[in-house]
Amino acid sequence: MGILRTIARNAVSNAAGYLVSVVTALVLTPFVIHHLGKSVWGFWSLVVSFTGYYGILDLGIRSAVGQYVTRYWAQRDMNGVNRTLNTALILTGAVGLLLLGVTILMVPLAPGLFQVRGPVARDFQWAILIMGVSVSLSFPLAVFGSATFARQRFDIANAIGITEKILWAFLTIWVLKHGKGLVGLAGITGGMSLLSWGARMVVAFKLLPGLSLSPAFFSKASVKELWNFGIFNFLVNAADRIVLNTDAFVIGLVMATPKDPALAGKAIAYYNVGANPIFYALAVTNSVAWTLTPYATSCDSRGQRDALKNLWLAGTRLIFLMAAVLTGGMIFLGSDFLSVW
Repeated sequence: MGILRTIARNAVSNAAGYLVSVVTALVLTPFVIHHLGKSVWGFWSLVVSFTGYYGILDLGIRSAVGQYVTRYWAQRDMNGVNRTLNTALILTGAVGLLLLGVTILMVPLAPGLFQVRGPVARDFQWAILIMGVSVSLSFPLAVFGSATFARQRFDIANAIGITEKILWAFLTIWVLKHGKGLVGLAGITGGMSLLSWGARMVVAFKLLPGLSLSPAFFSKASVKELWNFGIFNFLVNAADRIVLNTDAFVIGLVMATPKDPALAGKAIAYYNVGANPIFYALAVTNSVAWTLTPYATSCDSRGQRDALKNLWLAGTRLIFLMAAVLTGGMIFLGSDFLSVW
C-alpha cells in the first residue's frame, strides 16, 4: 500500500474513532446526568480528572516507546524492539505500582478533601479505587500500543477503540438503568479500558513477529534512550494534563462546603457541559496529526529529509484547516448547540 493511502487510511480511521467517542459522549451525557443526578455526575467528573493526573507520571515513556519501536522496526532491528519494549514494560510497571499506592492512600482522604457527604461518599471512594486501579494497570499494558503505531496500523487500534466505546455505551445504559450508579459506571469504564489494552497486547504479538518478553532484555542504554526522548514529551504531557484536568479539580476544592455538599458536584457538572466540546475538537485534530508521526519517524531513521519536509508542509496545512473549521463551528454555533443538547 502506498504511503499516501496508508496515511489516509490512518487519518480516516482515527477520525472515525474519535467521532464515535464524541457521539457516544454527546448522546450518553444527558442520560448519565439524568440517572446519576447533577451533583453525583459532577463527582464522577472529579474522579476522572483526578485519575487523569496519573498520566503525568508516565514521564514520557510511552511516547518514547512508540518513537524507538518505530525506528528500530524501520531498521529491521528486532533486538532493539525487544530491548525497548521490555525496558519500558519494567519501568511503567514500577510506575503502576506507585500509582496503586497513591490510590489506596487517597481513598479514605477524598470525601473529606472534597466535602462529599452522605451515601454518595462511599460510592465516591469506590469509584476512585476502581478507576485508580484501572489506570495503574493500564500503564504497563499501554506499552504494547506502540505496535500499531510502529506498523502504522491505526485502523486496528481504532477498531479496538470503537468496539470498546460501543460496548461501554450499552453497558453504561444497562448499569445505570439497573441502579448501579457511580460504582457501576466506574466498574464498566475501568473494566472496558483494561480489556481494550489487553486486546492491544495480543495484537502487538501479531504485528511484531519476533517480539519476546523477558527481563533479560532490560537495558540501561534503552533507559537512557527512553529518558532522553521521553523527558520532553513528559513536559508537554504534564502541561496538557494540567490544562485539561485542573479545572474540575479546582472547582471541586473551591466550591466544596459542608453546608451544601452537592454544590461542588453541580458546579463541575455545569462547567463540563460547556468545556467538553472544546476537548472533543482538540482530540479530533490531534487524532489526525498523530497519524503522521510514525511515517515521519521512519523517514528520519532512513535519512529521507525531502519526504520529511513535504510531509510537514502538507500535514500542517491539513491540520490547520481542520482546526479552523472545528473552532469556527464552535464560535458561531456553540451556544445554540449547547441549548439543544
